[in-house]
Amino acid sequence: MNKILTKNKHWVIVAIASLMYMGSLGLVSNTIGVYYTPVSEDLGILTGTFSMNATLTMLFSAFGSLLAPRLLERVGWKRTIGFGAVLSALGMMGMGFTHSVAIFNILGAIRGLGLAFSAMVPVAALISNWFERMNGVALSIATASSGIISVVLSPILQRLIETIGWEKTFVVNGLLILVFFIPAIFVPYEFKPESEGLLPYGAMKTKKKADSKVVLQGPVRTKDYMGITFIALLLVTFLQTFAVGLAQHLPAYSMSIGSTPEVASFTLSAVMIGNVSTKLVIGYLSDRMGVVKSMLIFGMINIISLVLLVNWAGDTGLIGASLVYGSAYFGGVAHVLMTKEMYGTRIGSYVNAPIVFVASSAGAIGNVVIGYFYDFTGSYVPMFFVIMVLQVIAMAALLVAQKYAPKKD
Repeated sequence: MNKILTKNKHWVIVAIASLMYMGSLGLVSNTIGVYYTPVSEDLGILTGTFSMNATLTMLFSAFGSLLAPRLLERVGWKRTIGFGAVLSALGMMGMGFTHSVAIFNILGAIRGLGLAFSAMVPVAALISNWFERMNGVALSIATASSGIISVVLSPILQRLIETIGWEKTFVVNGLLILVFFIPAIFVPYEFKPESEGLLPYGAMKTKKKADSKVVLQGPVRTKDYMGITFIALLLVTFLQTFAVGLAQHLPAYSMSIGSTPEVASFTLSAVMIGNVSTKLVIGYLSDRMGVVKSMLIFGMINIISLVLLVNWAGDTGLIGASLVYGSAYFGGVAHVLMTKEMYGTRIGSYVNAPIVFVASSAGAIGNVVIGYFYDFTGSYVPMFFVIMVLQVIAMAALLVAQKYAPKKD
């Protein structure tokens, strides 16, 4: 077993990273939508009021992402991700022991810090350390895994809510988070391959690896990236990630137009299938035709999916349109590739930090804004048209960013 682990260690790392994404984003963020209607109806509160805890999860994950690198340096890899996993699990299980909106929100914030410390920043750093070549493919596989587990577990969680209640389902959900982090904690491996006497994947074919490291670690000042391109990229990231907030509301949208809870849960599963497919395809397309063209294509697909959601109200149509709406998740991989294409590896690595912060914040804001919009208007449909407009603006901003992009290092 040890010989197999050593020989295929780089892909073992990808498998571990994938399980981490399943237990974090998959079980913390991607499936929270199945609880919106059952909990809000049971407690007699607005959907937007309950979904606020999910908003706080994303906001605190944004702030936590800024702290995660320092935590990794001070306490080490496994202690950091272990701490994050426990926070995520406790934040989820605690939801089943309270009916207080204030406590829901506190637990949402705790889950957000757990996400930041257990997956969002750590996984990207881990894969970056272990892969010099095929870094994008490895990252795509890991991020896509969060959608895979959501596809599998969303209908199961929906069924559990109907049979044992949402309180006990939250507890089961939290325990599953810990289960998925067992390999990350107990399988023997190091944060950096050099600590095991190994090289990053593809490094043996890179003669100037040492020189590349020096460049990557060189000082980057704000003026090196501040400008029209940077502002435009932040706008693109915010608008496109705002659209992701609608995905968690698709089960509620389905029930609002007469679908059964079972069909509603399958819309979220369909979105996650689209999520997985999109993340796997966007990397390949970006290599073939460039990230900008790829993002424009997926932006148009997302607009088409919204048109389908409005006009295709049958059960099969809803599930099919939700599948296409999974294209909204392309930014999870594309925004990282976008900074590298606009700025190059060295400066792009610094630009990624504010991009991740804006993306997490936008997802949080979109989630709650869409929830309250439905509460006060009684319909999700007008918001579909708003998101179509936001996608058009984002595509225009992307072209502006490309036009004014500085020379890559």
